[in-house]
This record gives sequence, C-alpha cells and structure tokens, in this order.
Amino acid sequence: MRSIAEGLPEEWQQHWAGTHFFNPPRYLKLVEIIPGPVTRPEVIETLTEFCDHKLGKGVVVAKDTPNFIANRIGTYSMLNAVRLMDELGMTFEEVDACTGPALGWPKSATFRTADIVGIDVLLHVVRNIYENIPGDESREFYRVPPLIEELARRGWLGDKTGRGFYQRVKKGGGESEILTLDPAKMDYRPQQKARFASIEAGKAIEDTRERLRMLVGPIVAGKEADKAQKFIWGVISEMCLYAARRAPEISDSIVDVDRAMRWGFGWNSAHSRPGTRSARNPWPSSSKMRANRCRRWSRSFSHQEKNRSISPHRARLLTSTLRAKPTSPCRSPKESLS
Repeated sequence: MRSIAEGLPEEWQQHWAGTHFFNPPRYLKLVEIIPGPVTRPEVIETLTEFCDHKLGKGVVVAKDTPNFIANRIGTYSMLNAVRLMDELGMTFEEVDACTGPALGWPKSATFRTADIVGIDVLLHVVRNIYENIPGDESREFYRVPPLIEELARRGWLGDKTGRGFYQRVKKGGGESEILTLDPAKMDYRPQQKARFASIEAGKAIEDTRERLRMLVGPIVAGKEADKAQKFIWGVISEMCLYAARRAPEISDSIVDVDRAMRWGFGWNSAHSRPGTRSARNPWPSSSKMRANRCRRWSRSFSHQEKNRSISPHRARLLTSTLRAKPTSPCRSPKESLS
C-alpha cells in the first residue's frame, strides 16, 4: 500500500487505505483494512463501519506488510503441511483428511483449497512473501516447493485448467471421478481413502476444542500417537508459534490474527488464542467488536488529534457505541446485513 501511494500529495495519502476481500466475497466474511503511513483515523473508522454494517463483513485492521494477515499465516500453514507430508510419507488424501473438518477447517482442506484458489495464485503469493520479508527468521520456509513449480510449468493450475493436485474426469453414464496426482510419476491415479484411527474416533466428538484435545493429547503427554496425530500437532504448533512471532509485525492484536484466519480461511476453530469457539458458534459479538474498535479509535484521537475537533456525528457514534452493552447475541453474516 505504501508503494502505491508513494509520491502522491500527503493530503491524498491521508484519505488513502487498502481493502482486501477474500474470494469468494459472497461466502467469506473477512475484509482486511490496511492503513497507509499517514491515513487519518476517521478514514479507517468510515471504512470499518461501511464494511461491517452495509456489507456484513468481519473487519480486521492489518499492517502494511506482505500479504497482510490471513495470507501470511495461511500460506505458512500450507507450506508447513507440504513439508510435514514429505517428512511423514503421507499422501495428498491423508493430508486433506487431517486438515479438514477434523480441525474445524473447510472440507476443501489443504490441496483441494489450493486447486480452488489456483496453483498460479499460490505461486505468486509465496514468491511475493519470500521476496519482501528479508527480516523474517522463517524466510527460507517460503521457497516455492519444486512440485508447485512443476505444476505451474505444466499449466496444471487447479480447477481453472481441469487438473492440479486433483483431477475430475468424466466416466460413462454422465458420472465423474476425482483422481489424485502421483507426484513420483506426475500422473493421476484413483483416490485412496485415508484411514486413521484417531481421525475416525474424532468424528464422534462434536465440539472442535474437545476433538483437538483428543487428537493432540497423546503427543503433548509423550504417549504413542498415529501419523495423523503427529501431523496435526506439527501443523498446529508450528503455525501458532509463527503467528505469535509475526503478530507485532502484521497486526496490533493477536485476536485479529485469529479472526482473520476464521473469517478468511473458514477456520471455524482457529488456534492462535485460548478459549477458541466451537464450530457451532463461530461468529463473535459484533457490538463487542465495534465497542473495542471505538475504544482504540478514541485513544488514537487523544494521542494523534489533540488539536483536531471531532465532528458531531463521530462524537455521537463514539458515545453511543461506548455506552452500548456488548452482550448482544452473535450475529451471522445474513443477520449482519439487516
């Protein structure tokens, strides 16, 4: 954002900010708002109120860093999954079985998500992060894996080209079959169902938090665990550590990191903070969010705008929101639009 506004008049830059919606915006709740170096607080306030009340979005304020919040953490998690898959000798189906509903994540999991997003988009995101984070201690983690480079070279970009990590082929009678990439032969084979005792046992546990405790508990306790449990522990623990290290750089709030992952990637049970909500009630209280934001804004006004008066409209907005009791029931995206 800084480079886009560079060289333009300062007054223009004061009214400049970025918005990053997640695709498809009809279904994904997240919008990241990115202030520039001199963006005025009321600009962020106006954008936030519009995206929240008019569009029904979940808003987080991100710092102007490569790929902002959700894609920075989400890309790390995906590359970490690729690394762990190689270390543990897992298949694409096994990885997707571990990183889908078992974790409170979407059914598209890891590699199906990559196909939906596009291998070319993933390649661009990874390269952009690597080239622009010289101070990140995990920078080498963002080197593009050879398999992804090869898929891009062949033009196997996912759903948009008909093949990527998976390929859908038509069979007789109008039926279709999904095949899986064999990276050793760079050809497609019939799918192999992933079978893990821990994942099967977890299906009987509805609450995501309790299911996660069951899945990673043996690892934490130093007991015997199956391959899926080792993989899940590696995915969650390393992603949480990375998010904690990045939080001061990409966001002022670790809670906003958690919200970005839930709203942008559909992680109904993100893991960057304790007390995670279950998948049955993933939406936070909007009134509480607005109250917290307005408190931050009011503090920023006192610090940054000591000599600037606040308009009557903004004063009424702040007063009414701060007085509101943040106890309203959680709203769904549909309710947010009303």
